[in-house]
Amino acid sequence: MKQIRHIIILICITAILTPAAFAEKRALVIGNGAYKDFPALPTPVNDARAMASTLGDLGFSVIKKTDVTHQEMEQAVRDFGMRLRKGDIALFYFSGHGSELDGFNYLVPVKSGIISGYEVKFKAVPAEMVLGEMENSGTQVNIIILDACRNKPPKGGKKSLGQGLARMDAPVGTFIAYATAPGTVAWTGRDDKSIFTKHLVKAMKTPGLKIEDVIKKVRKSVVAETSGKKRPQVPWQSSCLMGDFYFAGSSGAVIVTPKKETSLTVRPDVSDAEVWINGKKMGTGSLRFAPLSPGDYRIKVTKDGYLPYQTSVKIGKGESLDVPAYLAKPEPPEPKPVRKQRTTDKLWTDPVTGMEFVRIPKGCFKMGSPSGEKDRDSDEVLHEVCVDGFWMGKYEVTNRQYRKYKSGHDSKDYEGNSLDGDKQPAVYVSWDDAKAFAKWLTGKSRHEFRLPTEAEWEYACRAGSRKARFWGDDPDDACRYANVADQTAKRKWSGWTIHNCDDGYAVTAPAGSFRSNSFGLYDMLGNVWEWCEDIYADDAYSKHRRNNPIYAVGGSGRVYRGGSWSSLPAGVRCAGRPGNSPAVRYSDLGFRLVRTP
Repeated sequence: MKQIRHIIILICITAILTPAAFAEKRALVIGNGAYKDFPALPTPVNDARAMASTLGDLGFSVIKKTDVTHQEMEQAVRDFGMRLRKGDIALFYFSGHGSELDGFNYLVPVKSGIISGYEVKFKAVPAEMVLGEMENSGTQVNIIILDACRNKPPKGGKKSLGQGLARMDAPVGTFIAYATAPGTVAWTGRDDKSIFTKHLVKAMKTPGLKIEDVIKKVRKSVVAETSGKKRPQVPWQSSCLMGDFYFAGSSGAVIVTPKKETSLTVRPDVSDAEVWINGKKMGTGSLRFAPLSPGDYRIKVTKDGYLPYQTSVKIGKGESLDVPAYLAKPEPPEPKPVRKQRTTDKLWTDPVTGMEFVRIPKGCFKMGSPSGEKDRDSDEVLHEVCVDGFWMGKYEVTNRQYRKYKSGHDSKDYEGNSLDGDKQPAVYVSWDDAKAFAKWLTGKSRHEFRLPTEAEWEYACRAGSRKARFWGDDPDDACRYANVADQTAKRKWSGWTIHNCDDGYAVTAPAGSFRSNSFGLYDMLGNVWEWCEDIYADDAYSKHRRNNPIYAVGGSGRVYRGGSWSSLPAGVRCAGRPGNSPAVRYSDLGFRLVRTP
């Protein structure tokens, strides 16, 4: 029986600091075969079992999932990303239906509800999401194996997607292999495993084979097995590796990386501000200093009419440090207390969008989570942080407010459930989009607007609480305070893992539908994840200064916080801090703003 099947093995090599033989090896393996809207597939569960067993034999710590829904699949990818650490070797394997649309590759969950091609963007998982989770973790070697393109049309015969997966050209340090040329078909075979996976798991165990030689060995076997077909299946590859990687029988991967320049970039948020380094004036505006000697640097940014920005940084050899410098205007003297004005002293409404902002008092708190907190992750190291007072959006930015800036914005729907109502939070908004909105609003106001730092966000979320959530530690109390994965969602999507309560909403709720925290902020947990200013790194907290910390060292991933309408209990905590590419847009990812001063 002919079925379209493409395999991609994508290896993204960052910087290898530890021999592969001594690095922690972690793998997430997913096999989806029990499809309802697509033809059921006989081999993916067996493929996943074979791959998980092989990886286990090769020293990987393996998490295996089979026949998972959209929510379960996205959550598994996020959880996998949160478990990865700097220096790890990470591998992701998927077997099941996959499709290409508009040049992007998507992995199809079971019970997807997809009935025509355009829906794949919203009801399948983008392959780029997996790569984004890996890149943000600082892993040494990232391997993605997608046994994923049996592109049969959904049941009902409606027009489906383009044949095969899209070509992914290999950037420097990357190896990409396809089971067959992009856009062409592959043969399934008659065994209990796919032709490619059957030969791949065997070749991976061969001692002393480089990854290129593993694929060559598999190519010969696949061509030989399909030589009697009208068009034999010929695995294809694109490689730009800068060293050698071995699955088995080597002392480890040897990766040659380009020499990195040590540099420091200072980016004031006010034009023509003066930049001082170690007491010496260096110029005005955004400045980059390179090459630099590794060491400690004192940074000061000044401008008349603003409070000076000061910080100290330590730059390692080959490290590029990016320091955004936020200059605040001095706050006016506090007015004498007048009883009838107390409310307006703590609440301000933006006249352009109608967004309300709450005054958050300055204070110090324990940022991160204690070792005994359920579902905590190791990047949540407990440490004391102090923040100045600031104004924070009372609610997440809604579709109506976002359309003041971008009139044609569409927050779309999730499996027929609208996310696009005026009062629902704006989603499918990237970090870059949120920053552009803040810049636009700043240009129309005498105030400045930006995303909150991680420290500001967590301080505002906790509102004085030391528990996992601002209401306490019990996730099943969530439905009075937050819109989360709950019994309403479970009635629509029976495979979901949920909070044991019912909030009444399957997808996003209108902003402010639940109880506020003690600061008077709504939806700080649940409804949609919220972008923060900081770059993501698992060791960011070790580099925090005590006062007003922000992490801006290297990397491209950005932090988002708070959980969402589709989140499991582990994701709905004040301390949780995943990250992803600033370009991604998801159905459960939005933002709120901070006003300064």
